[in-house]
Amino acid sequence: MVAKQISKTRTKAALGVKKNFLTEVTSWIHRYGCKPSQTHPLGKHILHSDLTSAMTTRIAELRVMKKCSIKKADRFMEAIAKNKTTKLQRIWAAQMKARQCIVPTSLLGQCLSALPSHGRPKAPAMAGVSVAKVRSGSAELPKKNVSHGIELAPSVVVNWLYQATVDVQFALSRLLGEGHFDKHGHLSAQALPGSKSSECLGEVSLMWGSDLGSRRDQGMLAHDMDVDLAVFLKKDISWAPIWNALSISLTHKGYRCTQASDGIHFRVGPHDPIHWNEWKELKNEIKAKSPGLSRAQINKKASPLYKKGSLAAKPHGTSFVDIEVYHVCPKKPIRIAGSKPLSVALNKIFPLTTGIFGPLKLYIPKSAFMLTQEYGKNVMTKRVAKVITGGRARWVKIPHEVRKTAWPVVALRHAEKFLDI
Repeated sequence: MVAKQISKTRTKAALGVKKNFLTEVTSWIHRYGCKPSQTHPLGKHILHSDLTSAMTTRIAELRVMKKCSIKKADRFMEAIAKNKTTKLQRIWAAQMKARQCIVPTSLLGQCLSALPSHGRPKAPAMAGVSVAKVRSGSAELPKKNVSHGIELAPSVVVNWLYQATVDVQFALSRLLGEGHFDKHGHLSAQALPGSKSSECLGEVSLMWGSDLGSRRDQGMLAHDMDVDLAVFLKKDISWAPIWNALSISLTHKGYRCTQASDGIHFRVGPHDPIHWNEWKELKNEIKAKSPGLSRAQINKKASPLYKKGSLAAKPHGTSFVDIEVYHVCPKKPIRIAGSKPLSVALNKIFPLTTGIFGPLKLYIPKSAFMLTQEYGKNVMTKRVAKVITGGRARWVKIPHEVRKTAWPVVALRHAEKFLDI
């Protein structure tokens, strides 16, 4: 009897050790996107361990990283996190990137993707003028396009939003990898271009008004001033390093990246917005400096400043790409942050389907469930727009003669992957 108990204890201990070892190997791959050399302690352990066939196959697909490269990789990733890379680090990273030996979805791969590419054009400016000139009224800005009391997005904003959507989608596809969630929340991966490995961390979808525009009118709504995206990640994937790499990459391209204090909402905007609300911008600045304040406390702080004529140092503007981030746990509903928290079953969202968004093909949720919950049951047939007058918002019916969708009138750069051709 005692012998059996000792045997069971040893078996449990052995399983625990094996589980910890697999976790260590998985963490290594997620960090470096390669396998350790046989001279490394972990490499020796892998060489003499009895791994599962799936793990053995996965490791066999990876390239080997030497000890000296590991040290350089650690220093490079630390520098990227602080946004302070040296010239030698950038040269080393460029060489690693050119060799295509690192899995793009690993933390190191994400940091390599964040490096700016020489000769890449900057993000298109909305107005090409400073905030000071816009505030003084000396800048030549596009006139407001108002039809039957409904303000439509000017052409320069539409062009910017489509290009920003392409740039954000392209960068995310490189960072997350290629793959799809099924209706139970399990993620299947595809081999990445130029790599034998099939790593995937999540996928991207249009959300809210952008989803509605694609689903109902096959384009961006003409009265919409922003684009909404959702990033769905595997439950054990950290968004922080992905956002860090994404924001560095987009900042190098001329965008401005910010995040809310809730850990869900992230924003990619222009450096030169052409429209904004001074009161809202002032409140947003106070909220960013003191994220723990309630709405009433923010208003209390902002009111005397606004009355004095104080202005936010750097307005975000009313047009941007909003990103919401959610983790997908298999067979568990997702808590969606709508105007009210919404619990959504996985089969209402996955598998994502292809939607037409102007000239682009982008993914949208499987059903319109979230739209009907947020905007009403008749959202697919009843066209309404939010109109703000006197500081109050109201929904008005869109007349038939008002333009419904907006398309870009310029060629979109780097959009080949998403063009509807």
